[in-house]
Amino acid sequence: MGLQFAVEAEGSGWFRVSALRGDERVSWLHVVELDVHYGASKVRVGGVAGVYTPREHRGRGYSAATLRYAVQWMRERGYPLTALFGIPEYYHRFGYATFMGEHTVTLSLRSASRVEAEELDWEVSDDQGAWRGEISRIYEAVNTLWPGARVREPSSWDQEGRILGAPGEAARAEALGEGRGVRRPRAGAEPRGAAGSRRRR
Repeated sequence: MGLQFAVEAEGSGWFRVSALRGDERVSWLHVVELDVHYGASKVRVGGVAGVYTPREHRGRGYSAATLRYAVQWMRERGYPLTALFGIPEYYHRFGYATFMGEHTVTLSLRSASRVEAEELDWEVSDDQGAWRGEISRIYEAVNTLWPGARVREPSSWDQEGRILGAPGEAARAEALGEGRGVRRPRAGAEPRGAAGSRRRR
């Protein structure tokens, strides 16, 4: 196969792992440093994202080789776990195991207009930025009960209650939980995949 591998830092806690054949990048993925809940503890995880091989290089095992290299690189860096979201049953051959089902919480706001009319200890506000700390507190309180749920600091939420994602991306939080959302890639960005199982060592 004749591949060489390179790891480049792309931002704080973001690393691109690339497979090179000569001077050409033939496959790549990103490793994202994440903290996740495990009971009362927080555990550092190497999250795998954006696994991609250009169409003209597919079917040659480049993606598998890149993932194997990335797993070894994370092991050498001392990550106790690595996690990804992806194709069910595909990533098991790399040592990943399914962990946690997907879940969604839907909040109905139909009665929000009546809150001010009733004598409740609630208020309705258009200043969403003021609620960043409260959104974060609720998220953390709920997700402390879910082993593997991502730890999110108040600074990771923008003024509209969105979860700030990768450099140049915004991921809208549509539900409490694993941060399911819609990603808007920056203009001209290469396709970024999303990966879905969890690896335990």
